Amino acid sequence: MLPTEPTERPPASIRSARMQDLVRAALAILDDEGREALTMRRLAEDLSMRAPSLYKHVQDKAALEAALIEDVLFEMGNVLHAALARPGRRG
Repeated sequence: MLPTEPTERPPASIRSARMQDLVRAALAILDDEGREALTMRRLAEDLSMRAPSLYKHVQDKAALEAALIEDVLFEMGNVLHAALARPGRRG
């Protein structure tokens, strides 16, 4: 059975400020232009960096994608927790 009350939020990954910038910029590219537009080279250009410099902050594109997925799932969790906490909801 699914919980009807919010459960404790698991801890998010600890990220450097630069990694947070990478994830925000990658999400902006995805939102604006779709997944085909998100390349490491494009991300570097948007951040005024050279593509090889990205790898000082993220292991590879798969690690960046995992960070994006984590952020989206946490945001979904926030929305669901707010919905569960809303007065007058049906349970």
